[in-house]
Amino acid sequence: MNAKKIAAISILGNLLLAGSIAYLLRQPPPPSVIVLETNASPRIIEKRVEVPVKVTEPFDWRKVESEDYRRYIANLRAIGCPEQTVRDIIVADVNALFEARRQALIQPEDFKFWRADETPFFSSAPAQKLHEQFEQLRLLAEEKRAVLRELLGIEVSERIEAAFAPMNPREQLLTFLPMEKRLRLEEIEQRFSALLMKKVPDNSGHEQLGNYKKLQAEKRAEIQQLLTPGELEEYDLRFSSTAISLRAQLGTLNPSEQEFRDMVRMRKKFDEEFGDVFTFDIHDPGARQKRADGQRELDEQMKLLLGQKRYAEYQRERDWGYQSAVVTTENTGLPGAVAASIYEMKNIAEAEAEHVQADESLSPEARQNTLDEVRLAVEEAVLKVLGKDGYDVYQKQAGASWLRNLNREQAGQQASR
Repeated sequence: MNAKKIAAISILGNLLLAGSIAYLLRQPPPPSVIVLETNASPRIIEKRVEVPVKVTEPFDWRKVESEDYRRYIANLRAIGCPEQTVRDIIVADVNALFEARRQALIQPEDFKFWRADETPFFSSAPAQKLHEQFEQLRLLAEEKRAVLRELLGIEVSERIEAAFAPMNPREQLLTFLPMEKRLRLEEIEQRFSALLMKKVPDNSGHEQLGNYKKLQAEKRAEIQQLLTPGELEEYDLRFSSTAISLRAQLGTLNPSEQEFRDMVRMRKKFDEEFGDVFTFDIHDPGARQKRADGQRELDEQMKLLLGQKRYAEYQRERDWGYQSAVVTTENTGLPGAVAASIYEMKNIAEAEAEHVQADESLSPEARQNTLDEVRLAVEEAVLKVLGKDGYDVYQKQAGASWLRNLNREQAGQQASR
């Protein structure tokens, strides 16, 4: 490298160095740092600084809801609710509002289980009352459809079962239970009813009878699991065969609630010991005698409970001959006292026939002639009391069989009861 190049490089380096020094000289001096030397302990000083923070206001549904459905719908649409959601919300709200009014119309009355013929299975509400209920339900359903039509411009059909709500008799019998247990009981009842209707392979009847008893036992077991002991007792006072048959036989007796409870308890013990129509063997002489003894014991218990006079009334009310006479007087417009007269005739005639049957001094032919005379005399007396039209109606009743059986063997045992 020649001397010129070396000199040029040296000069350039010096110029760059001088420029850098000049730049540094033009910069402000760095701040001075003061270091205090002290033996005092350091102190921490806190200073609160207010920092503004913007908080989003939470959603308040109360600002959307309104007692005015038109305003309510407008508010829902204003916050961006889809139209289908708006419809669902409004329809559900209107349904709840009208359902409360519908329930008030169909609310069943408390079931007086100790009253005669209170069971809806045997007596229905007067036609006028049902008509009024149906009309009120129809108007309420029409009003609800009109509201939804005006608010949303849509047509909503009413559920068909709502129109028939007043005709559900079990609603009256189950008011003592909470709704959840009512629904479960209904499910059990419907399921076993369907099973009992199924045909069985054996047409002799024995397998069908066994199937009935088995299903009834299974049904009872499920109900016992569902209900408390107290609820089960109330259920039996309404649905047991003992309570239903007893209630149908009360007539004008009108027992108190406690009397009916005691009567059901007595009858239930008898039914459990001697069986019902499905289990009692009428062809077993020993069983017949044992049942007859049990019936006499039951009758004595009933007499002690009700007293002599009311017990006689109870006996009359459960007599088929008397019940048929009551039906006859009702159908022909005769006074109710006529049925009582027929019952008295029946008791006198059956007692006379029993006396003739037991008279060993009579030959079979004489006995039969005497029984024929008793029947003829009683028929003439009944005809006179009822009249021709009433007598014809009475003869068609099942309870009139006592009259036809007066001149038959063992007629005095009052088999018609």
